Amino acid sequence: MKLKELTVSVSRKINLGNYESKGILIGATVALEETDDMLEAKQELTNRLNQFLEFEVKRIRNNGSGQKTAAPSLAKRRIPRLYETENIKLEDKMIYEHYFVGAFSWYVAEKEGNLCFGYVRNLAHPEFSEWGYFDLEEIKKVRGEKDLWFKPKKFKELQMEWD
Repeated sequence: MKLKELTVSVSRKINLGNYESKGILIGATVALEETDDMLEAKQELTNRLNQFLEFEVKRIRNNGSGQKTAAPSLAKRRIPRLYETENIKLEDKMIYEHYFVGAFSWYVAEKEGNLCFGYVRNLAHPEFSEWGYFDLEEIKKVRGEKDLWFKPKKFKELQMEWD
């Protein structure tokens, strides 16, 4: 499998008041598989770096205010597109995101735009839990939330946590 490299840098100038300013430059390099879409990967990495840069701007502006904010993760794995992992057994699929509301949880294994393939867990009636397709916009309409602390793992690891 051939790999290609993508390097992205973003910068921002911060006005600190009293004619004082500070410049911040951050960058990252990632290895991509030859089949990865370079433009999409660049946009995703740029978005993540901008999130991190925004965190840094807030940290600098708060400068000792005691307010703590969790830094966004730059190490997010690319979520496979729909059907990209169809040859992988369900228990071996990686789960990349978790959304929840009430007794329902949605676990994302593949994603294209707002349409996802993954596992829907019904805690109230486990017999109705199943693999399938779901739309993130529909989850947001019922006030579903993204689990910001979820770490990607194989589905079988999730199952062990549930038992």
